[in-house]
Amino acid sequence: DDGETMKLLAASGGLADLWATAMSWWGGVQRWHDFIDQGIIRSVPDELINKYSNVKELVENYPYAQTVKELKGALYGIPRPNQRRPVYQTDWVGTFYRKDWAQNVGITKEPTTFDEFYEMLKRFAHNDPDQNGVNDTFGITAPGLGFFTWAYAMSWDCFSGWVWDADAQQWKLGDFDDNWIPFLEWLQKLRKEGILDPEFSMLNSTQAIQRFGAGLAGALPRNADAHWVNQTIKVEWGGANPDKDPFESVGVIPILKYDDITPKTAEHAPNQFVEFNAKTMTDEKLDRYLMFHDWMLTDEATYLMYLGVEGTHWTRDAQGRIVTMNDPETGQPYDIQTICPAAQLRVLCSWGFDLNVDMNWPTPAIDTKAKELTNKLISEWNKYSYPVEKRTSVITVEAAQTYRVDTTEWANIVLSDEPVDQAFKRWVEKQYSLGAQNLIDEFNAKAKEMGILGQ
Repeated sequence: DDGETMKLLAASGGLADLWATAMSWWGGVQRWHDFIDQGIIRSVPDELINKYSNVKELVENYPYAQTVKELKGALYGIPRPNQRRPVYQTDWVGTFYRKDWAQNVGITKEPTTFDEFYEMLKRFAHNDPDQNGVNDTFGITAPGLGFFTWAYAMSWDCFSGWVWDADAQQWKLGDFDDNWIPFLEWLQKLRKEGILDPEFSMLNSTQAIQRFGAGLAGALPRNADAHWVNQTIKVEWGGANPDKDPFESVGVIPILKYDDITPKTAEHAPNQFVEFNAKTMTDEKLDRYLMFHDWMLTDEATYLMYLGVEGTHWTRDAQGRIVTMNDPETGQPYDIQTICPAAQLRVLCSWGFDLNVDMNWPTPAIDTKAKELTNKLISEWNKYSYPVEKRTSVITVEAAQTYRVDTTEWANIVLSDEPVDQAFKRWVEKQYSLGAQNLIDEFNAKAKEMGILGQ
């Protein structure tokens, strides 16, 4: 309920001086537009940004910041990227799978195509991969249909959201394209053949990981950045299977190829900002904050806010590598966030995704093997980076207040026995009856007015 909470705080005057958010969270783009139009978020003047070189460079190299300026005539917030160094060039989604099960059912090579993937999943479901003599496993599970579409759909040339139609010379909703039919047919086939966990549509992320860890399913699509590789394999799966080496038993497939279509993974396009309260954030306060934000973008701040004081909390070895020092009271590396809670403010300028995969950066919470695996995944994802349209994401129109594309029914299509083409076409017709055409018409009129055409 983050979006509603933000609105309630705004209405009651309870918002802080600043907050960190994303256009896709806390009410999304509409909340952002409303807050600007209602005078809740203040603009950040160029003259203040130009005083601070690190902030200025960040703004100039953050596509969404430039789009915001073009759309609203000013910058409404300071960019908050996932990483300071562009290590991840794409989204970070992969498929966790049981390497030990693959060996048990005669799979000796990690799948690279959907045909090979299907064969592995079929054996996971029907060839007793856990060798307990009982037919009690599924090939794959997930926390809802969304993770299947995130992990696989683009490689089937299926796209959600606004897509440029070169023939019609206008924007269309990619969710209505017939390309989705074979993809949904594939998922329905997995369900009909007892390969897909029939409870997938009712699971949240925690439940899906638990089913994977408990040996109920052999594969799981989900986030595969370093944090989640460590969390899923070592913490969750390893915790449920303490007698096994988690990284020997579980692997991650980065991307799969469908037919003769080039695999794709979405270009990473961050849209997070630190936003400022128009009523309480004076120019003087904003200037002071920008000075702090500028400092947080330095190496000095990174070392201090993540590791603490050199010589007290960390040091370097003879080769110049960082070595954390242990707290004599705990025998463990110092927890800087406990020693100095304000160190958590570091996430205002970056999530630190790049540090989590840096083999020379100490991250006690993330296993070295998780870092090594994630770096291999990144090298594959970055080969197949597919550009995404950034400008359309900050356009909103009146029709969006009453209609939004709802793909939740797709799970029912997968779980039914009705031919997918019939069910999908009926779903599209329903969307148009609910107001899709009005949204398309208004969006294209606004895009044309703003000069946002082509892709």
